[in-house]
Amino acid sequence: MKKISILMMLLMQCLFISAQQVEIDASRGVAYVPAHIQGKSVMAAPAMAGGPQRALASTERGVGYSQGDSITIKDVCVATAGSYDMGAMLTAKMMNNYKGCKIVGVRFALSKSIGSSNIFIYKVDSQGHGEEVVRNKVRRTAEGWNDVRLNSAQEIEITGEDQFLFGFTYNETEEMAASKKGALCFYGNKVSSGYSTLILQGEDFMSITNISDLCVQLIVDVSSLPKKMVSINSMLNGVSYKKIGSEMDIMMTYSNTGLEKLESVRFGFRIDDGEAVYKDVTPKDASAPGKSETMSIQIPIPESTAVGRHNLNVFVDKIDGEAASESEQGKYADPFVAYNNGFLRQQSYIETYNSQNSAYGPLVNDEYTKVDKDNDACVVNIYQKGEPLAVESSLYLNDLYAYTFPCSTSNRFYYGMGEAHYAFDVNDYASFMPHLVYEGVRVFIDEAKSFPSFATVGISSSFDSSTREVSVDVSGDIADEAPAIFGDMALTIMLAEDNIVGNQLMGGTVVSKKYVHNQVLRAYMTQPQGDKITNDNGKYAAHYTYTLPAEWKDADIKVVAFVTKAFDKVTQENMQMADVTNCNSVKLGGTAAINGVAAQESSSAADGIYTLDGVKVDSGSALKGIYIIRHNGKSHKVMR
Repeated sequence: MKKISILMMLLMQCLFISAQQVEIDASRGVAYVPAHIQGKSVMAAPAMAGGPQRALASTERGVGYSQGDSITIKDVCVATAGSYDMGAMLTAKMMNNYKGCKIVGVRFALSKSIGSSNIFIYKVDSQGHGEEVVRNKVRRTAEGWNDVRLNSAQEIEITGEDQFLFGFTYNETEEMAASKKGALCFYGNKVSSGYSTLILQGEDFMSITNISDLCVQLIVDVSSLPKKMVSINSMLNGVSYKKIGSEMDIMMTYSNTGLEKLESVRFGFRIDDGEAVYKDVTPKDASAPGKSETMSIQIPIPESTAVGRHNLNVFVDKIDGEAASESEQGKYADPFVAYNNGFLRQQSYIETYNSQNSAYGPLVNDEYTKVDKDNDACVVNIYQKGEPLAVESSLYLNDLYAYTFPCSTSNRFYYGMGEAHYAFDVNDYASFMPHLVYEGVRVFIDEAKSFPSFATVGISSSFDSSTREVSVDVSGDIADEAPAIFGDMALTIMLAEDNIVGNQLMGGTVVSKKYVHNQVLRAYMTQPQGDKITNDNGKYAAHYTYTLPAEWKDADIKVVAFVTKAFDKVTQENMQMADVTNCNSVKLGGTAAINGVAAQESSSAADGIYTLDGVKVDSGSALKGIYIIRHNGKSHKVMR
């Protein structure tokens, strides 16, 4: 049986949308989607003319990232003739909604026939390694949805512990490639997950995050499900720090996974094992079996809540007025941090994940340099593995945060609200509106000022030109609430350099050998994940030295220091707790004091317009998209 692995990388090919033959460059995470497609409403796929399709039975359901038979974007091609295994992966958590059911087939949508094909299913382990368990020949395909059943011996029982990668073989002809009009179909206007559109390259499935969700689904026999059942798919409460006594704004998606229509659902919300708050909902989209919808709600954080880390638990209490049984009771938990007071933020730490082999680097680098010159921000450039400017000990950061090059994080915060990644990508508008790169990053910096910080950072540095020894002293205050929130805390000290001349891809095959790189990480003076600091009655202090290599220019070096929670190793499992609580930076030989950094009481969200990631915007600057309007303590979604 064929074995594969999944790499969360972008497809290093060109995909095209036919209408304007607009190139979607997979070196970045967001496509240049033609304007007429951006605003296009979802339409049902036309019925197939022959082919292997047959109507799904009443006890069957198409399960995937696309909804029903809907198609948003058609005629997408790879632009290179050949056969490609393409598909999607559903995690164990997602499949748990269908525990006890059977996978009985695979369905995929096409905008035209591609002749014969194959369908396949892999079981994938937690490390991303998969083993093929099904591969069936499809003798003919047709326009629309192609439904392919497994034979009874191939049907797979869903245990809720397995994740499945499934899909079909896409055949692109020379004519398709030449005309830039293929047969691939997609759902939605943006990718909803790094697993929703995958393509096999060698022995690895790679993620395509620059179009939307591939129209491919598992066919699941749901006859064993209860008549009434509600599953909670996701719950997002924005940035994890919540002030005690405020309200938590929640966006939650749930599904009708039962066999019958829903009239009403009563959800319960509780902090840890505390008293529950209930919300009665009349489903609209989710009234129909197999459908989902999103709701917003405000949950109070009681004054009695202890400072520290908690879980907000949500559960289904009643379905159509009847108490939900254990089998019908969807549950979900989302962590947050409760606090009362914190310090003012000195600087926001902007970490970019860059590449000397990305033509988008030169489009955004000057804008990040502009950000770095602001007093309230510090930028450090982390380069991709294998490149001359890469620092070996920093590469774990690319593995954790980078999903395209370049991209960046703000204080290593996870903003949630439906985004699959911690990092944000500004490449989509860098080529024609580069000022938006700076303005976009500034939004995160300004928003971070309302978040609490639980330590201060003061830096004193010196340089001995005769020995080339760098000497750095870092000290500061630790908030009274910090031990309850972080436990042990860690200090990270970095050296970054400006004005480094090196290679840089400028576009196409053009490489500049005299490109000037700035804010480049050169070395860590601590361990990359930081050194544990000693809390001495609310104070800490640390001293480090480092010998500067001869080729590094001391006049172009800056010292960067920040404080996080202490970890032996930062992983996918704990990275949401690894945010930077405060940062400071200074030119080598200078001093960055902490005078004037006083404790503050960070307020809860005020009335106004917010993006889905919790960022407040001016009404006049809001672009097209979905926004949260908060007024008089209540929130609702609007489409602009």
